[in-house]
Amino acid sequence: MYIIKQSSIKTAADFFARCSNSGCKHSDANLEDVINFADRIVDWVISEGVKNTNIVDDLPKVPDEQKKWLNRGTPEYSAMIEYRKKGGSVKQIRNQFKVSKEIETELSKI
Repeated sequence: MYIIKQSSIKTAADFFARCSNSGCKHSDANLEDVINFADRIVDWVISEGVKNTNIVDDLPKVPDEQKKWLNRGTPEYSAMIEYRKKGGSVKQIRNQFKVSKEIETELSKI
């Protein structure tokens, strides 16, 4: 969040500096205008990030001796395909299942 705020302040300051040099309608902007514009940038970045980011929970780690094989055509396989489509990683799937190289290759392509 710190980086987003710092970047938004720099962007806002650069914008208003260019305006003051070119005579645009914001050429009389002050520090408060810069801060308000920076806050609007932060709000936009955060709201767009939420809209455009698939966030999935990590899968629980299962001890190796308790893992089952992930096989095509099973409800678990379908669920893991959906998990990948939402942004889940093959590494997380391996935390819960035994995965053959062939299945891993298929999942990696999603």
